[in-house]
Amino acid sequence: MVNSGGSSNQPGIGLSYDVTPLAVHINEDFGDNGGFFNFLSTMIGIVGGCFVTISLFAGCAIQSINSVAKKMD
Repeated sequence: MVNSGGSSNQPGIGLSYDVTPLAVHINEDFGDNGGFFNFLSTMIGIVGGCFVTISLFAGCAIQSINSVAKKMD
């Protein structure tokens, strides 16, 4: 039950999502030849993770809007 701030409790789900800034720290060893590829794979992972997260939230928002629009018709 989610407390709506009033005297009655309304059924529902409370969600919170913490979006913190992302930082990439690169520690390269001069004897290692894979430094650039490590950097590249890290960047691809971060960009891919952000894309998937945003796509999930956008899909949920669009689905919610469409279901509300159907109920209003």
